[in-house]
Amino acid sequence: MLLVESPSLSVLLRTVPGVVVTSLMQPLGAESKDPAGCGRPILGYAGPVPRRKRAAVVKAATGDDVIVGEAELKHAMRHFTIPRDMVLALIQRILKHPTVVLADDASEPHEYRLFYRLDDGRYLLAVVKLTSVGAFFASMYPTGKKIRPSHRRFRRILP
Repeated sequence: MLLVESPSLSVLLRTVPGVVVTSLMQPLGAESKDPAGCGRPILGYAGPVPRRKRAAVVKAATGDDVIVGEAELKHAMRHFTIPRDMVLALIQRILKHPTVVLADDASEPHEYRLFYRLDDGRYLLAVVKLTSVGAFFASMYPTGKKIRPSHRRFRRILP
C-alpha cells in the first residue's frame, strides 16, 4: 500500500497496475490512527524537521513504515528520466520486494541498503535511514550488474 498526501498524485497512481493507494490528508507531524492497517500509528516528520514535506509512506519488507520526503524524492528523480508517479511506484516496489537487504549497523543513524534486481541483471539500490523518530527514505540509484564491493561489508538481513 502506498500512502500519498497529494490528491492529484493519488489519482495518477491508481492507474499504475498493482499499486494500492490511500490518501493521507492530515497536518504534517500528526499521527494517523492506522491508515496502512499495519497495527501501529504512522508518524510524520517530527522533532527537528517538522516543516519537511512528506510525499508518501511505504511499508517496507523490513517491517518499517518508511517515510519518503519530497526533497529525497526529488533527489531520486535526478537518477531516472521517468515521471514522479513512476519513481514513487519504483520506490514502493524496491522497498516492498527487495532482492537483497543489507544493514549498516556501524553508522549512526543505522541504515538499510535494499537492492532490487531488474530483469536485465542490473540492480537498483534504495537507502533507508533508521532514527529514533522513524525510518526515512534517503536515496535511490542504479548500481550496475553487481552489488558494489563497498556494500558487501554490511550484514545481510533478507535472502
